[in-house]
Amino acid sequence: VAPGQVVKISDWWQDLIVNGTLTADGTSTDTIIFTSIHDDSVGGDTNNNGAGSSGGKGQWRSIAFDAGSTGNVMDYVEVRYGGYNSDYNPASVVASGAGLTLTNSVIRDSYTSGLRVNQSNPTVTAVTFQANNGAAIAMDLASNPTIQNVTTTGNWGNGLALDAGELAGNAVWDDPDIVYYFTGDVTVPAGSTL
Repeated sequence: VAPGQVVKISDWWQDLIVNGTLTADGTSTDTIIFTSIHDDSVGGDTNNNGAGSSGGKGQWRSIAFDAGSTGNVMDYVEVRYGGYNSDYNPASVVASGAGLTLTNSVIRDSYTSGLRVNQSNPTVTAVTFQANNGAAIAMDLASNPTIQNVTTTGNWGNGLALDAGELAGNAVWDDPDIVYYFTGDVTVPAGSTL
């Protein structure tokens, strides 16, 4: 996806599903924007309903990186108005068993969390999570992301929401640039080390 490209998604049930590789490599002056078709603030009146329509939370679902997807890059990207409430992809950006480097970007106005991490170890650097109805980031107990220099403002949870449950083995929580918070009990079982 080229620098400066605007991509609009038209319905609440639609995802961009990545089984291969996504390279969305913008620049500081030409950000790539993924947004709702109702968002006239960029790219004009795409849905041709008259000037002045605007984006709203949950108008589309997610950018979903599925298991086995590798080498994904999102740099200087803004993701707006996604995160339609769904058990399938409960965030605007979802990494499920996939490789992802997310840098210099903004995820905002999601109906749910900004980023969801499932059995993945993404690199998240210099990303702003803003005005999301869920956590800035939500994560299962099998993941170990690298998170640095993030900004969290106006989210329901300005931190990383940990799933409740039992660690599957040893784990490391080593991202002091974001607060981890519990959503229920977390158990370190006998023989495992946190």
